[in-house]
Amino acid sequence: MRGNIQYGMMTLLGTALMASVIYADLTMNNLGKNYARNTWSTDIYAEKAYRGDGVMSVRNNEAPQWKDKGYYQRSRDCGQTFTATKDCVLDAVIIRTSNSSKAVFKNAIGQPMFMQLFEITGTPTINDNGTPYGSEPAHGFGVGQKMHRCDDYFENITFTSIGVAHGATFPDIAPTYPSGTAGKLAYVRCDFTGEHEIELKSGHRYAFMLGFTNPTDFGPLYEDQCRIGISMENFASAKEPPDLTVDLTPYAGGFSIRREGDGTLPPTMIPGATPQPHLIPEAMFAAGAARYELSPTSDGYPDVDTYRDWNFYLEVKESRDDVAILDGWRKGAAHRAVDGSNRALVVAVGVESDVVPSLSGVTYGGEEMRPVITDSIIDGGNSAFIAFYVLNDTGIRRASDPAISLSWSASPTKSPAILSCLYQNVDQSTLTGETGSSSAQTTSLETGMLTNDTGDMVLASVINGSTDAGFAFHEDFSELIEATGEGSCYAVAQKIAPGTAVKSRVAVSSGNRSVLTGFVLHKAEQNITRHADEFAALRNSPVLLSARLHSGMLTIQNIPSDAAAISVHTLSGRLVATTAIIEHSNAIALELPRQRAGSILLVHLMRKSGLSGSRAESAGIRTILLLR
Repeated sequence: MRGNIQYGMMTLLGTALMASVIYADLTMNNLGKNYARNTWSTDIYAEKAYRGDGVMSVRNNEAPQWKDKGYYQRSRDCGQTFTATKDCVLDAVIIRTSNSSKAVFKNAIGQPMFMQLFEITGTPTINDNGTPYGSEPAHGFGVGQKMHRCDDYFENITFTSIGVAHGATFPDIAPTYPSGTAGKLAYVRCDFTGEHEIELKSGHRYAFMLGFTNPTDFGPLYEDQCRIGISMENFASAKEPPDLTVDLTPYAGGFSIRREGDGTLPPTMIPGATPQPHLIPEAMFAAGAARYELSPTSDGYPDVDTYRDWNFYLEVKESRDDVAILDGWRKGAAHRAVDGSNRALVVAVGVESDVVPSLSGVTYGGEEMRPVITDSIIDGGNSAFIAFYVLNDTGIRRASDPAISLSWSASPTKSPAILSCLYQNVDQSTLTGETGSSSAQTTSLETGMLTNDTGDMVLASVINGSTDAGFAFHEDFSELIEATGEGSCYAVAQKIAPGTAVKSRVAVSSGNRSVLTGFVLHKAEQNITRHADEFAALRNSPVLLSARLHSGMLTIQNIPSDAAAISVHTLSGRLVATTAIIEHSNAIALELPRQRAGSILLVHLMRKSGLSGSRAESAGIRTILLLR
């Protein structure tokens, strides 16, 4: 049994680490039973899901249950490792609930959640725990079964925390426990705010970990306590050597991770039916930040995560400056705004009606929103109607409250569905671009081509005149949220614009009347202009320059006529870019490698020597802080 074997623990930098950890906003949305993987973002994924009734649960209970093996069932955070295939920015993690009757406990809904991100260093090495092929696992479980893999674990790796994202609550998914089936195999989108999305480096290993933020206790019965079950493939019982072979691993080279109680491995065990209260502390997480300092592992009790893979998808993008979701899609006639840069509120309205409705206006907190596109179809006296509205950052700030109000010149006979979302990095002068729509009584619809620029966002919304139609978006669109109204169902999807014209296309399982609309949200130009009084603390009086960052190019304007060269450095002194100025130019463009959002760059302007007219005089260097 594992005893004094040492794990590679998470790198801790004391106060410095905890101060640098990103405590970002996180949202979680129920995507329903359908999720279409798209090639622009989800080349890191594992699609298989364990279809049996087994389950690996995420839980954080105040009153742990005593197990007859002689220890308390411990609070548990669960996660998955992955390897970045390219330099990119992590936008969202899509997970799936399990196929178990214990996929979604009723008291999990609405509970605060977090997601922690790690970078992994070292080469994972499997320790078979002294149980070679044909042996029973040494940890005491699986007696009589030759499941030699069930106690294997990884060593020689180090987990370094990148950040902990808070703010989400577990979404409203139909519970499966104590009864129900609708919440099984449901997709959940865990979305980070654009300002705090994590930059991934090609070939580097990472991990995400999901957990309930607060300990919960909903009663003495184990069945009433708070937890969710995660969908994963489990090959711990396979009669194979200790290896992450491709044919047995849905995500090649990846594995699940967990954090249990206070991290004691193995747990102290006193076999018998009599609970041992003095062992409860081992089963509980440490309070506050100390919990997030505890390293993940691949082994636990009664099983290991070494040969498991979640059903997961990672949505990524090229740059933090791209148009991105700020706080997630929501249902209902209210949307409380959060802070962000160059925000745009998008409201989608869908309704089924016995007459053709006409929407005359939408307001947010009393502020008039601008219509983007509206379309409807009428068939046999019934109609399906859909509309997109937007509001810019100025209007969002002026709004008196979070209420979304609809005004009709011809009212629908049924209640509309209202969906809304805040986006950021949107061009405030021209929020939207190309639009398109399609309406028919058919199972397949598509819009015309929608022109776009790299970093824009293309949105699509569809309504169908039935309550149980399934939607499958194509053309690399990713579904974000579904809603059901009176006599209809409704969904919104998006695609990060590739810079070439695209169309939105959707397949619908019902042939009832359907309407599909799409439009483009424009990416904001990243104007970076600073005034001289912002740099008064610098030793040298700075020269006022204007700079614009777009598509990886930094354009610096208003360059003095006696400038000899310009270089850009990080605060640590690393050179990012430099160029000599041979002939005077009022503006110059530099190609910048990707920089982390919020970083500070130093722009050094070197003037020509007054004596020779060609030599850069170090005493004449003027420094400007450039904030991205």
